[in-house]
Order: sequence, then C-alpha cells, then structure tokens
Amino acid sequence: DTMIVKNFLMRGKALQPDLLGDKQTGLFVPIGDVQWGAPDFPEGKFTDFLHWVVDRNGYLVGMGDFMDFSSFTDRRTMAPLRDSTREVLDGMIRDKLDKLIKMVAFTKGRWVGFLEGNHRWTFRDGHSTEQYIAAALGSDFLGTMAFLRLIPEGRPKKAHDADTIVCLHHGYGGARTAGPRLINLERLVEGWEADLYLMGHDHSDVHESTDRMYCSPPGAKQVMYRRRKVFARTGNWMRSCTAMEPQPIDAPASDSRGGYAEEKAFTPKAIGAPFFVLGYDEIDKTGYYRPLVGYGRF
Repeated sequence: DTMIVKNFLMRGKALQPDLLGDKQTGLFVPIGDVQWGAPDFPEGKFTDFLHWVVDRNGYLVGMGDFMDFSSFTDRRTMAPLRDSTREVLDGMIRDKLDKLIKMVAFTKGRWVGFLEGNHRWTFRDGHSTEQYIAAALGSDFLGTMAFLRLIPEGRPKKAHDADTIVCLHHGYGGARTAGPRLINLERLVEGWEADLYLMGHDHSDVHESTDRMYCSPPGAKQVMYRRRKVFARTGNWMRSCTAMEPQPIDAPASDSRGGYAEEKAFTPKAIGAPFFVLGYDEIDKTGYYRPLVGYGRF
C-alpha cells in the first residue's frame, strides 16, 4: 500500500482570527464533500468562505467528494459501458469540473493537496476527478490517505518538533450521533502519530481534542509537557434539507419527495467547514518545541 507524505511550508503569518496571539503562524482549512452539481448548491456561501480563507493568508486541503457523481454502486453499474459512451461521460464531467475550477480559480496556489473521495470518476486516461482539480489549481494529488508536515515559516532551524503533523483520510462509515462519528478518527491514533486528525465523508462537523503527556529529552532542564491531539470531521457543502410549498395536486409525486436524508429522517447537517489556527512555542525554555492548534467553525 502507499500513503502520500508531503512537507509544506506555510509562508507568511495567518491573519485573523487571532486565536494564538504572537504565537500564531498559519491558517489551515480542510474543504470536503462539496458535492458540486447537487441541487441547490450554496455557491455564494461556498465562494464567500474561500475568499475568507484567502484574505487571511490561509491554506486549503481538499478532503474528497468535490463532485456529486458516481458512487461505488454507480461505478459498478457503469463498468460495462462501451468506450464511446464513457468518452461522452468524460466530456460531460470535465465540462462540469471546469465550471467549478473557474469559480474557485482565485484560490490557485493556496491548496496543500487533494484527497480522493468515494464519489469519484476515473477518466479513460486513468486520471480521477480530484486529480483533475488538483492539476488545474496547481496542487498535488494526495490519493487515499496522507501525512502532511505543515512547517511554519521562520521557525528555528531544525526545530522539527514545532511543525504540525496532519493525518488525512476522506473517511468512511456514518452515524446519527456525535460520539460514533468520532470513533473512526480516534482509532487512527493506534497506528498514526499526528497532531491533527481529519476525516470527511459523513458530512458532520463534530470535533474534540485530547492531550498526550511527554517527558522532555535530557538536558539542562527536564519537564513534563503536553502535546494536543485534535480530531475533526470536516463538514460538507451539500444541502440535505430544503423547503418548498405544496406542489399542484396534479404534479408528479416525485416533485414532493425528499432525498436520502429526508427519507431516513437524518438530522440536517450544517453547511461549512472547520478552520485550524496553527502556531508553536518553546517548552519551558528547554530548547524543544511543540505545535499549537486552535480551531473554530465557519
């Protein structure tokens, strides 16, 4: 198996929100489950948020499912299609993606990379939807799962312990309540050492944090210190519940039926994404460092 590992230098200090004061360095924002092409896509809210990030010198990472097309079941059904039919679908999908890319073109250069989601399309040339978007926005394709080392510009030379390590996965599974939505994230700690663990997929925006205690290396001063771990599901941009007046009585019944979320009486998910303010500090003047993570919700 492969797992993408990438070092990324965050240039310049993050502007507002000023959560960490003088110790604040970077603003890092995961964007996933965009579901571009879904009915009632909140285009205004989506682009407003991206402008909010760019205006604050923030960096973005794609968490997958940027297009509302081709689930696993769909791909299995369409597998026997003729090459000529797939070529037509390739063209249609590229046209839709090009509209999305044009809409977010002002973010070019602000993306750390793009994960692939489970709603994806593989073109006949072997490239996938998120890979296509990554190329257009001047970024990297991160595949299924990734480790990121976010390096604050200007930190002390060789102070690698000041960097923020992020473990990314598009996500899997689902649940109705907050606790179970975080279980898959918490399980990552068993095998992956990071400061920030992110998953999308289930459209929720729940998060929690916990501290892990460490003993500093031998030196002039030895102390016990904490290093915080943050777990977060990264939200979505797909409206799961919209309202309308009763349709004419002679209209097709399908005009009044809800989608999957309404059929199963799912709690409507908030549209948006979390943001993470990153920094670092020295541990009690020992010459060793740790990252700092503050987080909020747009």
